[in-house]
Amino acid sequence: MGLCKAKRGIAVSMLFYLLLFTVNSFSYGEGHWAQTEMEYLVSKEIISGYPDGSLKPDNPITRAEFIRIVNRVIGSYGTANLSFHDVKETDWFYEDVAKAIKAGYVEGYGDNTFKPNNPISREEVAKIIITAFGLEGEEPRQINSFTDDREISNWAREYVTTLRNKGYITGYPDGSFKPKNPITRAEAMKIIATVGGEIFDAPGTYSKNLDKNALVRTSDVVLKDMHIKGDLYLTIGIGSGEVILENVTLEGRVYITGGSQILIKDSSLRDIVINKVHGLVNVILDNSQASLVLIKGEAKLIAKNATQIESIVAAGESTIDIESGARVGRVSVESKGVEMRVKGSIESLIANEEFILNGQRIVKGTKLSIKDGKILGSKKEAVVDQRRDEYDHRDKKDGKDHKDDEDDDGKDKPIPPDYQFIAQLDKDEYSINEAITIRGKVTKDSIGLKDVDITLKLGYVPITVDQLRTDEKGEFALTFLVPEAIEEGEYKLIIKANEPINMVKELDIKLVGVEEKYEIKAELDKEKYTLDEGINLRGQVLEGNIGLANVDITLRLEGYDGIELITVGQFKTGEDGGFNYSFKVPELIEAGKYNLVLKVNEPVNRFLQFSMEIIDG
Repeated sequence: MGLCKAKRGIAVSMLFYLLLFTVNSFSYGEGHWAQTEMEYLVSKEIISGYPDGSLKPDNPITRAEFIRIVNRVIGSYGTANLSFHDVKETDWFYEDVAKAIKAGYVEGYGDNTFKPNNPISREEVAKIIITAFGLEGEEPRQINSFTDDREISNWAREYVTTLRNKGYITGYPDGSFKPKNPITRAEAMKIIATVGGEIFDAPGTYSKNLDKNALVRTSDVVLKDMHIKGDLYLTIGIGSGEVILENVTLEGRVYITGGSQILIKDSSLRDIVINKVHGLVNVILDNSQASLVLIKGEAKLIAKNATQIESIVAAGESTIDIESGARVGRVSVESKGVEMRVKGSIESLIANEEFILNGQRIVKGTKLSIKDGKILGSKKEAVVDQRRDEYDHRDKKDGKDHKDDEDDDGKDKPIPPDYQFIAQLDKDEYSINEAITIRGKVTKDSIGLKDVDITLKLGYVPITVDQLRTDEKGEFALTFLVPEAIEEGEYKLIIKANEPINMVKELDIKLVGVEEKYEIKAELDKEKYTLDEGINLRGQVLEGNIGLANVDITLRLEGYDGIELITVGQFKTGEDGGFNYSFKVPELIEAGKYNLVLKVNEPVNRFLQFSMEIIDG
């Protein structure tokens, strides 16, 4: 008999405990194809083995095991408060889940579970790698697709493509990727070792040439007199510390997701991507060269002395100082909240958003150039697309689709005139732990389109949904809880209707804090039932210490993979807030393991989940 209490801080669930130890030697198997990568990760104390001295490289790896490896590679920056029903403080993976949620590279499911012991699929790993290492938004290139490309989920296609573009994955000898297959421990180690390359995890000065990637996961590291042929990752583990690059030549990209200050001196770099997860990072280029600086997160960029930068794209809130003697070929301001101070020179500057230049407000649409701090000439676009302004206004008002909608996949592509896409929320302000309901419809020539995949993001954070598709009428509806990584604030809820229409809607949503005042107590009479046996669930819904009457409760059965199967009950609480409900599983249900999901509706809006097993009897 299991008692569950739903609180934002701690959720209770029954899961088995997997014990892992870090050991000095492991059994790999004779000549294992990933032995080199496994030995390296063992030497860096990144992977852990089993008590019997084995790594079990060909076994599937779970979600919890994989995020532990990722955390040990990139480091961490604190922990988040967790309320997943299936992650307890006593679980070995609790801290790793809390670190991953804080870092923002993983999230739970809409029913407030994390499913830590589920095997993780190859396409899920692709998403985590892209997010954890700051690779989102990479420019797509034409490549030969996998033979099973159509089996890749729409939400994962971008991630898989990026990893293949960068050479981090190659697929199987038959040309397939097998996106839904559980990834093995060896496969996971191979991709982690390939992306991470040479890992610098201790303070000090390092001087060595590398024909692969490099990664810095701690502060007070100096890379000096180095030639790196791959990418360089400056990760979240640097925290609020400093990393210095001195006389470094880099053929790949620098991805900055951590650190308080990154000093690049007397160096020649290709591209610099700044996308720190938490807080401001200062990036200083001193007598250095770079092809591109892309600012995606909050940052301060300083170019000084004889620094030369071919292009700067300010796509995030930032301060940019171009000091005397520094030169920039092109600057594109793509975000609000940009402020520039220029004493050096910029050949061409385009303001696609309003910004501040040397204390003056520069309006959207302005084009100018600067030499030695002086504006040589500016030109405001003479033609204003009035129609776009009208569409933007209508978007915010009614949530309907118009021709200027765009997203990462379909940016600047015209929307076919015969498709229509409508999406709307039931309201625009929610408590941070409140269930959110979104509804919409996809039509062509006013006729509903069936089986269109719908994907969601809250800001940059994907909402994990299993197979959300339009029904026979072209309609869809979803109720979900926001991921743990999300904090209070105003966001854009991005809804994408995928093939064949590839249209996107952005809805404004505000999340506010709420003092915890509801408590749910619920228990199943046991954990295993025969197919024809009655199942009893009883409990109570409380506000403070007082029972809450007439609260609607929905009970549904899900597969162990999280896919909803059927609603098995709907009922209300009694006068004392209590409930006592019995049911039998429908005839279509076969023996196996299931999740029983209890949804407590208005005004509580919470989920509880129980693990249960149906057996022949």
